[in-house]
Amino acid sequence: MKICEKTPGTPAVTPARPSYPIDRTGLYIDGQWRDSTSGKTFAVIDPTTEEEIARLAEGTAEDVDLAVQAARRAFVSDAWGGLSGHQRGEILWRVGDLFLRYGEELAYLQAKEMGRLFRDSMSVDVPHL
Repeated sequence: MKICEKTPGTPAVTPARPSYPIDRTGLYIDGQWRDSTSGKTFAVIDPTTEEEIARLAEGTAEDVDLAVQAARRAFVSDAWGGLSGHQRGEILWRVGDLFLRYGEELAYLQAKEMGRLFRDSMSVDVPHL
């Protein structure tokens, strides 16, 4: 047996805990969640268990074009640039608060996606977001 080989039916690493549902699986374009224009999805596999944990929308070139168009509209609008520095700062502080509030969930999802230990995601990944 190789050093890193796992025995059949036994995960090489204890799966990340706690568990959170993956309930948003579409593409976020122009302020809304949507399916891919092709309707296709792809499997996300947990590398520690080799189980499918979600199916995500498989973006197309058309989806990229839609996202770029939405980003361009947002860039040239006054939605962000028209705000004062204080207002932008308030928004950024709220974003930071959300990272703190949902840090455990973000760490779980990162651990599931990358196959790393939950504690590593909590102590290394999330603090650097």
